[in-house]
Amino acid sequence: MATADLTIYKSKIKADGAFLKAEKMPIPINSPKDDFSFIIDLQSKTGYFSSKRDKGKGDDDMYYFSVN
Repeated sequence: MATADLTIYKSKIKADGAFLKAEKMPIPINSPKDDFSFIIDLQSKTGYFSSKRDKGKGDDDMYYFSVN
């Protein structure tokens, strides 16, 4: 299986403005294909990201999610 060229990571910002080490987001956010453009609204606890994963509707597709 080929590794994706685009992968979504997360990092937290410390009080001094420095970033903690970035961590790769797990499945189902990341897939074996390209995953990118992750946006989350913490107030509504919803978000979107783009992916080129299998079974999509086109080349790159937008996916919606909600945080429990």
